Amino acid sequence: MTTKASAANLTANAQCNPQPQASTIPFATQPHRMTSKVVKGIEKVTLVSVIKTVVVEELKTAMIVEITTIVGSEIRSILAKILTDNHQQNEEVTLMRQRLNQSVRWVKQLEQRSLKNPVAASTRAAETKKTVVHRGANTILQF
Repeated sequence: MTTKASAANLTANAQCNPQPQASTIPFATQPHRMTSKVVKGIEKVTLVSVIKTVVVEELKTAMIVEITTIVGSEIRSILAKILTDNHQQNEEVTLMRQRLNQSVRWVKQLEQRSLKNPVAASTRAAETKKTVVHRGANTILQF
């Protein structure tokens, strides 16, 4: 009978004081998982050091995330600036090519006119050089 009575007491105690499952208790409140219960002083020191380690690791992670975010935004702004500069340079190069092509067209037109009228060819050649230099701005053609 004593075994039945002790079993009944254990069941009654378990129902009155239910122990939470290990998975529902936060890690820091489960000292039996971290240390043996030989000496309480060691257990407290270990618990404090574990809590400090967890907090420090959390702070490190938070700082790394923040630094990564800052660096990421800096990189994005630098890349945007590079792309903008590159686009502007491409536009400038395109304008210079257009000016060069226009100058070449002028020269060809003048050459064709001079072939039609060989008497004025020598004077037009001198005029062509001046015209191309003035109209081309950054583009200088030499013949």
